[in-house]
Parts: sequence; structure tokens; C-alpha cells
Amino acid sequence: MRGFVFVWKMQMTDTFFEETGWMKTPVYILRDLVKGYRISGPAVIMDELSTMLVEPNCFADITETGDLKVNVLRTKCAVNIGVELDSIQLSIFSHRFMSIAEQMGKMLQRTSISTNIKER
Repeated sequence: MRGFVFVWKMQMTDTFFEETGWMKTPVYILRDLVKGYRISGPAVIMDELSTMLVEPNCFADITETGDLKVNVLRTKCAVNIGVELDSIQLSIFSHRFMSIAEQMGKMLQRTSISTNIKER
């Protein structure tokens, strides 16, 4: 059964979307939603440990098990991502990944018990 979700004290918040700019967006609490209902975007759905955003032109269904299934609709301004490499971005990300690997190695060296790992 699909229908309208009525929330007594629905909160509204301003949310920025890349395609449409600032929009008034309703905020729902997941535990208050009934299975089988559909929420049209834009909407914010909050749970105890997470927050889900339903963008404009998309919708979310509450499944029979109480899960949230978000259906994303294709927009006209979708950008194809190519495989071309930008030399600046390549340099930035390679340095970031190298820094992460070095920090992981230092942490492993500091916290290891084995002499073999500490010396490597």
C-alpha cells in the first residue's frame, strides 16, 4: 500500500542541492514511517545512527522489512566520467596516498610487539 506519510510535527530545514540550489526540505524520523509508504524528494530521513538524503526527483520506499530503498532517477545533466588523467590531480592523490601509507607504517612500527616488524 502506497500513500501519504503524515508526520505531526514535521521539521523543515534548508538544504543545498547542486542542481536546484537551496530548498526547504522536510525531515522525517525513520522509526515513525510505516512500511509501504513512499517519500518524494527532497527529504531528509534520520535514524538513530545515520541520516539519509533523498534528492529532488528521487523517491524512497519503506520496504516490508522496514528498510529504506532509495530510487535515484537519471537527470538530463548527468556527466560522463572519462578515464583521462589530469596531471595535477594525479600528483595530489599520489602524494596523499603515499602519506597515508607512510603514516600506517609508522603506526605499525610504534605499536608492534614483534622485533621483526619493528625493524622492517
